[in-house]
Amino acid sequence: MPQVRIFIGVIALVVFALIAPASRLLAEAPEPVPVPSSGALVPAETNVSPEMVAIRAALAEGRIQLDGLSTQLAAATDDQAAFALQKEIEQAKTATELRILGIQAAHARERGLTELANELDAAMAQVRGLPSAPAISDVSGATPDRR
Repeated sequence: MPQVRIFIGVIALVVFALIAPASRLLAEAPEPVPVPSSGALVPAETNVSPEMVAIRAALAEGRIQLDGLSTQLAAATDDQAAFALQKEIEQAKTATELRILGIQAAHARERGLTELANELDAAMAQVRGLPSAPAISDVSGATPDRR
């Protein structure tokens, strides 16, 4: 019987050792902050770049839009309405992807990463189904292929 008490005591200590740090982390976690345009809550984090904050906001807003469309799709009563909602879901996902690529391109330009910004612009054109634009030359007139 003493072995059972010791075993239970050891288990209790292990459980407490695992729970205590987790509860401390939860207590220290920053409160979620609302996304300005939608009110969606996203985790507040320290040391997160403005680019990542904007991307997370775009993802949160996209998720809210998709949730609403998915609810409508589940309630659709005929095939035409369901098909139209599926197209809207596809467009919403594409819009979110384009928004994120645009955020990345804008931040790349702000950091002086013109080549990366051009690649992101080309990716946006590809998502839109447009032909890629030719590479923009730098001040010397040389394109990335001729450097």
